[in-house]
Amino acid sequence: MYVMAIALFTLGLSTSCQKDETNTSADVTSEVADEIASSLASPSTGITDEMADFTENVEDNYSSLKSAVPDTLYAVDTLFTKSNNNGATFLFNYSYDLAYGLVYESGNTYAYYNGSLSGSYDGTRFSGSEDRTNVWNLSGFAVSATVYTLNGTIERDGSTQSKIGAMSYMKSASEITVTNVKMNKGTYDLEGGELNWHISGTVAGQSFDYTASVVFSGNGTAELTLEGEIYIINLTTGTIE
Repeated sequence: MYVMAIALFTLGLSTSCQKDETNTSADVTSEVADEIASSLASPSTGITDEMADFTENVEDNYSSLKSAVPDTLYAVDTLFTKSNNNGATFLFNYSYDLAYGLVYESGNTYAYYNGSLSGSYDGTRFSGSEDRTNVWNLSGFAVSATVYTLNGTIERDGSTQSKIGAMSYMKSASEITVTNVKMNKGTYDLEGGELNWHISGTVAGQSFDYTASVVFSGNGTAELTLEGEIYIINLTTGTIE
């Protein structure tokens, strides 16, 4: 009797530990999904906002060009600060260092973008800071092209304090490959393309190392696939729907 009771108690303890570990893993995955969503599309400071700003700036300058010669046609190297600290629900303060321009080469025109930013943010769901570096190439300037196409890489280091749920603290590093991201001419809405997102770090004392994919759906959302789970990201709010 005593032997059986001890065996059952041990089995129950082992099962309980396994359940706790599974729950912890699921919680970590959910936290990472939120981190990807917020860094992708935080109001005015997210990756998608920077893509749209870059494309709009290049388009405005491209339309004023009178001729095309081999070499760089138009180049900008600028430093500036972008902030919103006037009682809004999402506050931010970012410093930008941007270099971009138009190049005419072998009969084709493309735009390059080398940008870095560093800043902090404070919203209703999260607060934190990040450093981000982007190297992008934008094509689609031919009259026959119906969309712009963006390719390149992104590196991001960030720390985030959640204000919801378990209120966890996360520190992460991301390496992102941008592949054929399609952008509407005129609205700059993202209509297709993919990000391959490698993210690693710690959250609530737990380490993680994931590879995810983000596919732009063309309807103001993106589909995130992470650890076999699918999440829908709202590209306006930077949240999981």
